[in-house]
Amino acid sequence: MRHAFATRETSEIRDAMTRVRQGLNGIAHGIVELGKVEAQEAREKLEEELGKEVETLKDMLKTGTRETQKLIGEARRQIEEHPVITMTAAFGIGLIAGKLLHKKSA
Repeated sequence: MRHAFATRETSEIRDAMTRVRQGLNGIAHGIVELGKVEAQEAREKLEEELGKEVETLKDMLKTGTRETQKLIGEARRQIEEHPVITMTAAFGIGLIAGKLLHKKSA
Protein backbone atom coordinates (compact mmCIF):
# COMPACT_ATOMS: atom_id res chain seq x y z
CA MET A 1 0.00 0.00 0.00
CA ARG A 2 2.83 2.32 0.80
CA HIS A 3 4.28 1.73 -2.68
CA ALA A 4 1.00 2.71 -4.37
CA PHE A 5 0.85 5.89 -2.25
CA ALA A 6 4.45 6.80 -3.12
CA THR A 7 3.77 6.15 -6.79
CA ARG A 8 0.71 8.39 -6.70
CA GLU A 9 2.65 11.15 -4.91
CA THR A 10 5.48 10.82 -7.40
CA SER A 11 3.03 11.06 -10.26
CA GLU A 12 1.41 14.13 -8.70
CA ILE A 13 4.82 15.72 -8.20
CA ARG A 14 5.74 14.98 -11.83
CA ASP A 15 2.46 16.47 -13.00
CA ALA A 16 3.00 19.53 -10.83
CA MET A 17 6.55 19.93 -12.13
CA THR A 18 5.27 19.60 -15.70
CA ARG A 19 2.72 22.34 -15.04
CA VAL A 20 5.42 24.51 -13.44
CA ARG A 21 7.70 23.92 -16.45
CA GLN A 22 4.88 24.79 -18.83
CA GLY A 23 4.11 27.89 -16.80
CA LEU A 24 7.75 28.93 -16.84
CA ASN A 25 7.93 28.31 -20.59
CA GLY A 26 4.84 30.48 -20.99
CA ILE A 27 6.40 33.21 -18.86
CA ALA A 28 9.66 33.00 -20.81
CA HIS A 29 7.74 33.19 -24.09
CA GLY A 30 5.80 36.19 -22.76
CA ILE A 31 9.03 37.93 -21.77
CA VAL A 32 10.51 37.30 -25.21
CA GLU A 33 7.38 38.64 -26.90
CA LEU A 34 7.34 41.66 -24.59
CA GLY A 35 10.99 42.28 -25.43
CA LYS A 36 10.17 42.12 -29.15
CA VAL A 37 7.36 44.63 -28.71
CA GLU A 38 9.55 46.96 -26.67
CA ALA A 39 12.39 46.62 -29.18
CA GLN A 40 10.00 47.44 -32.02
CA GLU A 41 8.68 50.46 -30.12
CA ALA A 42 12.23 51.62 -29.42
CA ARG A 43 13.14 51.17 -33.08
CA GLU A 44 10.10 53.15 -34.22
CA LYS A 45 10.90 55.94 -31.76
CA LEU A 46 14.52 56.01 -32.91
CA GLU A 47 13.45 56.13 -36.56
CA GLU A 48 11.08 58.99 -35.76
CA GLU A 49 13.80 60.94 -33.92
CA LEU A 50 16.30 60.33 -36.72
CA GLY A 51 13.71 61.45 -39.25
CA LYS A 52 13.26 64.71 -37.34
CA GLU A 53 17.02 65.24 -37.22
CA VAL A 54 17.35 64.57 -40.95
CA GLU A 55 14.61 67.11 -41.67
CA THR A 56 16.35 69.65 -39.43
CA LEU A 57 19.63 69.09 -41.28
CA LYS A 58 17.87 69.45 -44.65
CA ASP A 59 16.34 72.72 -43.51
CA MET A 60 19.73 73.95 -42.31
CA LEU A 61 21.30 72.98 -45.63
CA LYS A 62 18.60 74.84 -47.57
CA THR A 63 19.07 77.91 -45.38
CA GLY A 64 22.85 77.73 -45.78
CA THR A 65 22.51 77.37 -49.55
CA ARG A 66 20.19 80.40 -49.73
CA GLU A 67 22.55 82.47 -47.59
CA THR A 68 25.54 81.42 -49.71
CA GLN A 69 23.70 82.41 -52.88
CA LYS A 70 22.89 85.79 -51.34
CA LEU A 71 26.55 86.33 -50.42
CA ILE A 72 27.71 85.33 -53.91
CA GLY A 73 25.19 87.71 -55.43
CA GLU A 74 26.34 90.52 -53.13
CA ALA A 75 30.00 89.83 -53.99
CA ARG A 76 29.19 89.95 -57.72
CA ARG A 77 27.31 93.19 -57.27
CA GLN A 78 30.23 94.74 -55.38
CA ILE A 79 32.69 93.59 -58.05
CA GLU A 80 30.53 95.02 -60.83
CA GLU A 81 29.99 98.32 -59.01
CA HIS A 82 33.64 98.75 -57.93
CA PRO A 83 35.88 96.89 -60.41
CA VAL A 84 39.01 99.02 -59.80
CA ILE A 85 38.84 98.64 -56.02
CA THR A 86 38.25 94.90 -56.46
CA MET A 87 41.26 94.49 -58.76
CA THR A 88 43.46 96.56 -56.44
CA ALA A 89 42.37 94.49 -53.42
CA ALA A 90 42.99 91.22 -55.28
CA PHE A 91 46.43 92.44 -56.35
CA GLY A 92 47.28 93.47 -52.77
CA ILE A 93 46.11 90.17 -51.32
CA GLY A 94 48.11 88.27 -53.94
CA LEU A 95 51.21 90.33 -53.21
CA ILE A 96 50.93 89.73 -49.45
CA ALA A 97 50.29 85.99 -49.94
CA GLY A 98 53.31 85.77 -52.29
CA LYS A 99 55.55 87.47 -49.73
CA LEU A 100 54.36 85.19 -46.94
CA LEU A 101 54.83 82.04 -49.02
CA HIS A 102 58.27 83.20 -50.18
CA LYS A 103 59.37 83.70 -46.55
CA LYS A 104 58.19 80.20 -45.59
CA SER A 105 60.07 78.55 -48.46
CA ALA A 106 63.29 80.49 -47.77
